[in-house]
Amino acid sequence: MWLPVKGTAAAVRRVLAEFASISALHRDWHHEGFEERFRTAQRMLELQRMPSSEGDILRYMSYDARNEQFVFAPIREFPNQQEFFLGEHDDPERLLEHVDLCPFLFSIPHLRTVVDPHAEHMTPTIEGPGVATSLYRCVFSKTLLFVQVQLSAEVKLPPQDPEAFRFMWKDSQVFPKMHIPVFVRVVWPDNERMCGGGQLVRRFNRFFKTEFASDIPVDAVMALLYIMQWAKQLPNFLGVRGMRERLAELEAAAQMPEPAKLYPATREIPNPEYTVMERIGMHVQYLAQLGDPEIALTIQRLLPEASAPVRMGCAKAALIAGERELFRHIVSSEPPGRMQVYMTKLVRKRKSRDLIDSEPRLLEEQYEFAAPLWTKRGTRIDKNTLEGAVDMQGRIGG
Repeated sequence: MWLPVKGTAAAVRRVLAEFASISALHRDWHHEGFEERFRTAQRMLELQRMPSSEGDILRYMSYDARNEQFVFAPIREFPNQQEFFLGEHDDPERLLEHVDLCPFLFSIPHLRTVVDPHAEHMTPTIEGPGVATSLYRCVFSKTLLFVQVQLSAEVKLPPQDPEAFRFMWKDSQVFPKMHIPVFVRVVWPDNERMCGGGQLVRRFNRFFKTEFASDIPVDAVMALLYIMQWAKQLPNFLGVRGMRERLAELEAAAQMPEPAKLYPATREIPNPEYTVMERIGMHVQYLAQLGDPEIALTIQRLLPEASAPVRMGCAKAALIAGERELFRHIVSSEPPGRMQVYMTKLVRKRKSRDLIDSEPRLLEEQYEFAAPLWTKRGTRIDKNTLEGAVDMQGRIGG
């Protein structure tokens, strides 16, 4: 992995100069905001008569990152970006705890969203179409890591009898596992030496079978590998090529007989386990989220013989990829029923019929309904979505 070289002072200076330069820019851009956060944390601890040493203040700043607003996050600071899949998780908060403790990242994140779908009093704050976002920064290269928990990848329809659905699993004491996908978007500055000249990252890709761009800074590469290795999720660390291969494996598995499921399933009480077809519907969305340039062709290839969950996944994938005409085609060709009704709820629109008319009239903003099918608290996570807010207003008004 490493090549023996004879170092000189001038060579070391050239290698480290780029890190020093980006650190100086980072200080100019963010020092004032950091001081403001520091003073706010110090004032809060003093008002609550809690220990207020420098270490206590920094720890509180890290905790208080969950109250930072997404609109103030430096989301467009650098020009380069790449997306990776970090696996599916029953409890995404466990993975985020590994990210919190990664030594290659600042211990005070720009933004931290607690995503524990099982906690009674911890509904995550949703930004955009069902996405819970946390934002971290690498110590040396100042690369940004947007860790995004996708709460809207579900392809099952919700239970028609939510109470029976909840009590069934509560009484059985056999809790089904959720499959909540987590992604990371790496955003890094233009550089020549922070990536080891490109050769280092290419050797890293060959050795670990990863898909990093050749100019990603080395500390961002090590941070992601460290997190996934520690979380024992390294086989699930995928880019576009890896996700294509996994989707192909699922398509091959769909040709085999489906094994018997542990749980029963009806329209009133759907099965929380996932069939192969439902897994395909979810992985099509993952491929779109990773930015596959051929996602439209993949959707069009799957559609002719697709089952209902795959069609739902294709509709969501088309929205993620910005293929609005393809999305309209999927919705308008969907047979009337609950699946089509829920597809029409994936976007903001003037009227429901706009998605079914021959010439749909959609607003530019799009919105997905967000909710894993099942949580241990027995409720869908939708109070932060447009659909949930409208429903809540209707109940209050009624």
